[in-house]
Amino acid sequence: MLKISNFEIKNSLVLAPMAGFTDYAFRHIACELGAGMTVSEMVNVKGLVHDDKKTLDLTKRIKDEAIYAVQIFGSNEDDYKRAIEEHLNAMDAGIIDINMGCPMPKITKNGDGSALLRDTEKVYKVVKAAKSASAKPITVKIRIGWDDDNLNGVENAKAIEEAGADAITVHGRTREAFYTGSANWDYIKKIVDAVDIPVIANGDVASLDDYKKILEVTGASGVAIGRGALANPFLFKEIDSYLKGEEYISEEYQKIDVALRHMDLDLELYPKELLKNNMKKQLLQYIKGLRNAAKVKNAICESKDFDEIYEILLKYREYLKDNIE
Repeated sequence: MLKISNFEIKNSLVLAPMAGFTDYAFRHIACELGAGMTVSEMVNVKGLVHDDKKTLDLTKRIKDEAIYAVQIFGSNEDDYKRAIEEHLNAMDAGIIDINMGCPMPKITKNGDGSALLRDTEKVYKVVKAAKSASAKPITVKIRIGWDDDNLNGVENAKAIEEAGADAITVHGRTREAFYTGSANWDYIKKIVDAVDIPVIANGDVASLDDYKKILEVTGASGVAIGRGALANPFLFKEIDSYLKGEEYISEEYQKIDVALRHMDLDLELYPKELLKNNMKKQLLQYIKGLRNAAKVKNAICESKDFDEIYEILLKYREYLKDNIE
């Protein structure tokens, strides 16, 4: 059982944070399918400090959500303190997660995300500042280093623990690797052995077998699943069922059920006009790899109407259900 401070995470399964994807709707779906903990999209501490509405909207917790962490990013210690003291301590989120893993240039060029990994002393200071201000547990998401010549994940993990963090999530790639190649699970094992706080392993988990193997190799306390869940959110249910001694196999049409559920959940927060384009990237993930998905993908991409997209998916669902292989 994964335990972060006083929070026990059922099944030790975490929905990893993904900018543009782990929004209100997708987190809701992950919870319904078995994720024990979810993490928000990245939230800029500067946006919180300046009371930016769009930034604040990213922190909204869903009703009855599993244990929920708001992920924040930045590199200024004072911004972390203010964001936590002025907003996050009062928010309905159980855990605050610090992003030190995002590899995107628009983030790292400002010294944020995985850029912090190049300076272990800075890593310590940021975590220490956040911990000193927080009334909630602090977790940190890292990569194993900046590049292959600077695999300093163990040093950074030790600094994070010393600064008072309650858990670490480790993506088994360097920043320079982005999402290419294979995740280095052996190095995650080194971090697990180097610290006493819980380590959550992340990277290249897209099946039940991957889940079993990453735990076997790393000895981690939990597993965070990100990209592997986008096209198959039922992965959470499959793993959760396995842990209960059961077996779960989803049908293709059920992925369309999830896509439609996603659209319904989006309507709880946003008007149709705003959603018609923003949700498309997620809908396309749901249909990836399904039979005759190319035509449906083109129809969704070409459509400029929310209701039309909904109808396209309804018809596709019926096709898949009527033609179960």
